[in-house]
Amino acid sequence: MNDFQRRLTILSLIPRQPDKADISKPAATDGTYLSNFRFEEGNIQVECPLPIDNYHRGKISASELLEKLEALGFQGNLRAIQRDLVFLKGLFPDLLSDGVRSGGQGWFWHKDAPVLNLPALDPAMALAFVLSRDLLKPLLPPILVERLEPFFSVAEKVLREAGTPKLAEWKDRVRVIPEGQPLLHAEIDSKVMGVIQTALMDGVRFKGRYQPQQQDMAEYEFNPLGLIYRDRVVYLVATLWNYSDPRHFALHRFLWAESTDTSVTLPDGFELDAYIASGTFQYPAENPEPILLMIRMKAEAASHLHETPLSTDQVITADSKDTEWKLINATVLETDQLYWWLLGFGAQVEVLEPEHLRKNMMANAQELIHRYGI
Repeated sequence: MNDFQRRLTILSLIPRQPDKADISKPAATDGTYLSNFRFEEGNIQVECPLPIDNYHRGKISASELLEKLEALGFQGNLRAIQRDLVFLKGLFPDLLSDGVRSGGQGWFWHKDAPVLNLPALDPAMALAFVLSRDLLKPLLPPILVERLEPFFSVAEKVLREAGTPKLAEWKDRVRVIPEGQPLLHAEIDSKVMGVIQTALMDGVRFKGRYQPQQQDMAEYEFNPLGLIYRDRVVYLVATLWNYSDPRHFALHRFLWAESTDTSVTLPDGFELDAYIASGTFQYPAENPEPILLMIRMKAEAASHLHETPLSTDQVITADSKDTEWKLINATVLETDQLYWWLLGFGAQVEVLEPEHLRKNMMANAQELIHRYGI
């Protein structure tokens, strides 16, 4: 039983082929040679997928495998690991080595090795995998996306062969669309993105060249704390060097990035959710304190606020002077985002309070009158 567990663990510890390796894929199969393979030990039978557990590319030696196995609590010796590798190579044609000695010098899965089975992946779960793919790709580090690609392929295959067209067609009937005017995504250098995501995942700092708006480009050392995906822009939340004040940086403004070996330092009391809740991504005004907003709004324009209110204390009442208008009170943060939202309704909204916000709206209206020559 111990040999059986050890061999399954060895399979999961072997990485995919190194990027620069020049080894041809073994011939002989159409990609289905593992579909009915059962790995037996005593009275235990396991239908084996091809488990590519390491998310990095590279290779691993028998001695390195021994170290990893010992760290996991397995007992053994180098010769036993070498015998296991030779045994497993006879079962898995996509398991390759670059050595000539028994046991090989370096072991890896071929870069195109398929994952042919996922435990308990029924059509419903396969559909969930397929739908999550497009949503997950922008959120995950490239090395994790690469690790998941074989499983996404399996999910597609399960849906195709499930004989349940309703599930297979569901992915063609569901879409996520942005609110407001559609804009193109800001272009992010994929290498920069990979460095930043990996640094965040590994808990290390990175150096980067950044181009702020209306400022000169500069090089900084970033202490990454989190990533925020906001509409079509991705932001890094970080501190610079050894400063403790978090700031956010648009990833598309990074021109270059390089990881370091310096560990991340988390500012005292920092929480990503609290940073977001502070309103910083709503572009706070000079006074980012909550205000009691009082507005008049056309009834048709205000209809969505019954379902998606501005705040938990929002109150909507009829305007006694005009039945086509509503009076709305809500406690909100005073931000540029709020100002832009109000401007978007044009003549369908009138700000009553606070007074300074009403004056800003009046000034904007007067500017429009002048701009259009009315």
